[in-house]
Amino acid sequence: MQSLNMGAQSMTSSAPVVQNTPQQIEQPQQQPQDPRMNQQNQAQVQRQPQTAQSNRMSSVAAKQLEKMNKLSRQFDQIPTFERSSVLDRKAPAFPESAFARLSSMMSSNQQLRDGASQQLSRQLSDMKEKFFESYSYKTEQGADGKPKLVYDAQGRPTLMNGKEQFQQRIARQEHEATTKQAYSDYHSSVKESFLNGEKHQVQSFLQAHRHELGNPAVQQELQKMLAESEKKGLKLKRELDDQMWELDLPSEEMRDVAKKEAKKLRQMEDEHKKMEDSSAEAHELIMYQEEMNALAIEEKQKLQFSEKDEAFLQGANSMLKPPAPPSLAELLPPYLVNSLYSMGIYAID
Repeated sequence: MQSLNMGAQSMTSSAPVVQNTPQQIEQPQQQPQDPRMNQQNQAQVQRQPQTAQSNRMSSVAAKQLEKMNKLSRQFDQIPTFERSSVLDRKAPAFPESAFARLSSMMSSNQQLRDGASQQLSRQLSDMKEKFFESYSYKTEQGADGKPKLVYDAQGRPTLMNGKEQFQQRIARQEHEATTKQAYSDYHSSVKESFLNGEKHQVQSFLQAHRHELGNPAVQQELQKMLAESEKKGLKLKRELDDQMWELDLPSEEMRDVAKKEAKKLRQMEDEHKKMEDSSAEAHELIMYQEEMNALAIEEKQKLQFSEKDEAFLQGANSMLKPPAPPSLAELLPPYLVNSLYSMGIYAID
């Protein structure tokens, strides 16, 4: 760039200077001096050919200078970051050992939670068996000739004294299966509605900030939004899952036990997650991911530079063509892109 400016300055300084030689300016033939013409008019006649030629050369130099200044401004628009490449830096080795240890820890914790969940399921099942040794649901004969449960004003099965009989058990188990399936469908509907709402909010944010996604402050706000969405989703899932324990329980006492034990399960889950997230293995994997993210960003910058450089070298016509819309991977760090992909967001609509 400095050479362009020096060349422009050289041409500017040389343009107005015109040597009064026969090779550059053809001198008019000497005419007898008119005594009526004063010295000022005579000097003006002698300078006219020199001024016209000088003006023409100054005009050419000015146009050339403007062209070179325009070229200089185009170069100034190209980013000046280092044109380094991922290939120039060795990617870190994947921490296989840390990954294996963390996976083992997570698997062991999951087994503990599964064991506690199965124990609660057996406990509630035993309580139900004991309950129906003394009570049963009232039934009546249905249109198909099979017994069906009789419901109260609140839509709950009507309890009656007396040990449950075989036909009553069949009707109860059918009722429990139907209730669980209906709740499972409701669970899926609520979850889908929640995810669609969160997805719409994130897409609206991306659309509103599509020209600012390279800004770290905007990326931080997006990360906060995604983290909050994940937190709300986990809370909703837990509430729906915990209610599933209570669906087929006939007494308030059993429902209280289910709530209490489900709360313990959630506390265990939180403790396990805290243990996993704060482990040295998790820290090592995070450091690896951060370094890989930095390399990916560096490569993205290099590619962006190359594309602008190539477009510039191809000429103004190429630069005037509308650029292709950038992908999320070109605009955001990998960890944000992965979170968006998990929500089913692959582009800015």
